[in-house]
Amino acid sequence: MDLLPWLPLLLLALAPPAWADVLCKSRKGAVKARAVCKPTETQLDMAALGFRGLPGPKGDKGDSGEQGPSGSQGATGSQGATGPQGPTGPQGPMGPQGLQGAQGPSGPPGPAGASPGFTCTSSCVSGFPTAQFNCGGAAMACNSPDGFHTAHAMVVSCATDDALAIPFCLASDCGEGPCPGEPTTPSCAPTDSGVAWTITANANQTSNSCSTFSGTYTCQVTAANPVCRIGNQNYNFVALADPNPRLRVYTDFCTASVLRDPQGNPTDSVPIGTADTRYTAAGTFNPSFECGGGGTFCGINGTFTATGACP
Repeated sequence: MDLLPWLPLLLLALAPPAWADVLCKSRKGAVKARAVCKPTETQLDMAALGFRGLPGPKGDKGDSGEQGPSGSQGATGSQGATGPQGPTGPQGPMGPQGLQGAQGPSGPPGPAGASPGFTCTSSCVSGFPTAQFNCGGAAMACNSPDGFHTAHAMVVSCATDDALAIPFCLASDCGEGPCPGEPTTPSCAPTDSGVAWTITANANQTSNSCSTFSGTYTCQVTAANPVCRIGNQNYNFVALADPNPRLRVYTDFCTASVLRDPQGNPTDSVPIGTADTRYTAAGTFNPSFECGGGGTFCGINGTFTATGACP
């Protein structure tokens, strides 16, 4: 007989005792209250049959169970978004010095420095036979261009305006004649007793009758002392003014003419000229004579120049 239609009434009549935990249905349909159903029985759902009572009070929390073993590592998740930048950390220690790099290209030239400025003085210096002067701290000289005229130098000497005061020569030009403002003609007559004549002779003696000599000879004569010794022979140099200024050259040993004119004729004098403030004369000796008078006197080969300076 099927008991399922009568199950509700049967369950009321067979209300499980207070100790019963579950209702079990056998294979034949019998329902029994048990603490645990047998393996051959089916446990009935008490709530579906309307037998669930009111919920009881909440029980005490049980003790935590033992931690289970760690599970296997899961797959790496996708990279998260970049976080905000953290604060700057402290500066680390200085590293070792690196190797020297290659030299870079030269930069453009800088602007020119300020010039210290300078101060200059100009002057003219004259002299004979040389004009000696100082330009920028250096000694210099200008020579007479022909041995007769005065030499002059136009000089610009400078020094920097800074503490160094470095001297330098800006210009020095040599020229002929006195400086501007100086006399340009002799201040005396050529026959004045104070005129000093400088004689320079390039001469030689080769005659077998006289002692031989050769060289350049220089002497100074005046009206009071007209003798100039050339080699081993004495010659007199005297300025005359008749009919024109002339310089007479002679020897006391004989009356022979000791000079030759430009045409080669014997003569005893040469014209006197002027070279700015000085008198000048020049001549050629006559080698073609011999005379005696306390010894043998022979003509010489060569030339001479004479310059006369006023006192």
